[in-house]
Amino acid sequence: ARHMREHILRNDFYEYCPEICPCLNGKTDSFQRFARNKKGFNKNEQLIYKEIKNSRTVLKSRPYEMTLAMDHSCSLRCIMCSSIQKEAGYVISEGIYKLTGQILDTLGLIFFTGGEPFYSERVARFIGHFKGKKPALKWGFITNGLNINMLLLKKLKIDHICVSIDAVTEDVYEKIRIGSNFRTVIGNLKELLNYRDNNYYFPIKI
Repeated sequence: ARHMREHILRNDFYEYCPEICPCLNGKTDSFQRFARNKKGFNKNEQLIYKEIKNSRTVLKSRPYEMTLAMDHSCSLRCIMCSSIQKEAGYVISEGIYKLTGQILDTLGLIFFTGGEPFYSERVARFIGHFKGKKPALKWGFITNGLNINMLLLKKLKIDHICVSIDAVTEDVYEKIRIGSNFRTVIGNLKELLNYRDNNYYFPIKI
């Protein structure tokens, strides 16, 4: 991790993702949204903020955000993706429960990617295990938008959600995202917007 930070801070990314890794030196939207809350930071969050702003490579702070791909299961067969249907494929170790419990006191956000998090029973089970242990914990998702679980979302403190859409016309979209339904996804997006408009703001990205 220290080696990665050193290269990131020199803007020498090579195999690292330049859209994500700059958050380690304060250049992304996610860090800016984090920083806007600094008046209410606890001691650990204050330390995170200072270490990022001062470009530290050896950190004393504990994690605030965790991103998980619980498995690679998905309901679709998109032409550009290696995730598989029905079976989990790649599966993260059950030890993630122990690790999450160890850092739960400082965690502010758990972000799920996949596969498809709303298709994975392991994601729902993980959320069920932790949401009662820390009600203030926030949650984020990257989803294909086909099977968004609104009942689940209404029980959580959603921080943000990204819906993957690769075309603006139905025929092209369904040639890329094989097994999906363009109209269903657009309907689910409208339901998300309606829920946000009538409750609280959170970013919805496509």
